[in-house]
Formats: sequence, structure tokens, C-alpha cells
Amino acid sequence: GFKKAGGIVGIHEGILKADEGTYLTCRAALVRTREGYTGGIAGSLTSNDEEEDGFGSDEDFGEDLIEGGQVEIIRARNQSDSVTADRGSAGGIVAVNLKNAVLRECENTGSVSSDQGYAGGIAAENYGELLQCFVGEEGKAGSLEIRSEGSDALGAVCAVNYESGRVLASVPLGGIRISGDAGAAGGVAGRNLGYISGEAELDDMKTVEVNLSYMPELDLSSGDVSVGGVAGENGEEEKGDQEENWLIEHYRWLQGNRSHRRKELSILRRHCRKKPGRRYGRGMYLFRNHYRG
Repeated sequence: GFKKAGGIVGIHEGILKADEGTYLTCRAALVRTREGYTGGIAGSLTSNDEEEDGFGSDEDFGEDLIEGGQVEIIRARNQSDSVTADRGSAGGIVAVNLKNAVLRECENTGSVSSDQGYAGGIAAENYGELLQCFVGEEGKAGSLEIRSEGSDALGAVCAVNYESGRVLASVPLGGIRISGDAGAAGGVAGRNLGYISGEAELDDMKTVEVNLSYMPELDLSSGDVSVGGVAGENGEEEKGDQEENWLIEHYRWLQGNRSHRRKELSILRRHCRKKPGRRYGRGMYLFRNHYRG
């Protein structure tokens, strides 16, 4: 495709849903755009073309394209070999998840790449909600690659979670390699400006919780990289000391014993480009505080 390509639909509005216990599955060998948005399930979540050339740089983008009306993709699975954008954003399910859109119970086991833009296992950029979404497969080594050149963030679930974005009970499972020249990389999001939680309350008032027990393999060419088990960077430097909404909570790191977990956290903190303060400290404090007792 040239502008918008998806493994199931190029442009999606409304609700795309599989029956309970089943998945809407893409098994295409290759889903690709030359210049635009590429998703393993849907290329775009709207038919509005006003912003079609704004590849991943405008934070208002997620707010402006859809007015009213819920957009959902429920129980979709991408098993294509590769989702690729030559120029633009690429995501395992959708390229950009918009502000009033929900991706729920979606899975991706295929590689995702962009030669000039963001790339993410579920969505490259998230302005909406990702709920109970998973990337990779447990017990598989290096079978899935998320690669981006020319972007500043890479994440296994999404590259950037914007201010309106919510990532709930969504984690990488295994067999993932993150590669490229980004300066921030995370097990869930490369950069978090919104809300990320290991817990989610479902429609039936039940609460689900996931454990973060896997960190993707990293192959990054940048000499100055921020790395985190949940997010490589938490917050935005330009906001200074303002109190913002970025938040990470309800995650448990389960690799090794308690002392190993604390050691892992200290390693991740030392790799931040700036000393942990308000920008990084808030999310990291919650991460660390979870183990006190």
C-alpha cells in the first residue's frame, strides 16, 4: 500500500470484534506501506485525511482525527511475518491508536519495523487505551524484532504513550528483540507521557493483574540510551517541574530473587541520561515502592 495498509482492513471505523474465545487473525507474509501508516490488523482508525502526512510528530494528532463515536478492536491477533513502513509509523495491531480508541485483548507475534518513524508491538503511538494486549510468545528466543530507524523511542508494546494514553495490563511475553537508533527503550513503552499500569478493571468489575517477567533483548546503536523495564523515559523534559499526569504503577518485576530485582532497578536507573528527579523519579519510585514490605 501507499498511504494506509492493514493486514485485515486499510481504514477502520467503529467496532472490529471476534467472538468470545476466538481471534480475528492476520497471517499475511508482509504488510507494508511506502509512505504512511501500517498495522498488522488496521492501517488507520479513521478515514479523515487531514493529517495523513504527519508521521508521529504532532501530539494533537490523537485528539483531532475522530470526533465522538467509540472505535474498538477486540480480540485481534497479528501473525504476519512482517509489518513494515518505509516512512511512517508501524504497529503490530495499528500504527496509531487514537484518543477515543480501544485495543482490547490483542496479540502480536510478528516483526514490526519502520525505516523512518515509530514502531511498536501493538501500536507505534498510543493516545487511547491498550487493554490486556500482549507481544511475543513465552519461551521463544529472538523470533520477533521491533526495529525503528530515525525515531527517538522504542517499546515492545508501544513506542510512545502520550498524555491521554492508557496502557493497562499489557506486557511483552518473550522472544523479542528491540533494535534501532532510538535514545529511549522500554519493556512496555519507550517513552511514557500518560498512564501505564499492570492492573486493569474490566467491565464486569473484575480486576486483572499481569506480572512483568520478561525484558526484550536490546540492540541499539545510539551511544546515549535510557532503558527501563517498563518505560525508558517517564515524563517530558520540557514540562520542567510542573506536576503532570505521567504515572507507572502496579507492576512487579519477577526475574530473580528480591535482591536481584533491586540490583536490576539500580542498573536501569544508572542508564538514564539524567539523574532521577521529577522527570524519572516518580515512575521509578512507584516501581521500587512496590517491593517494600
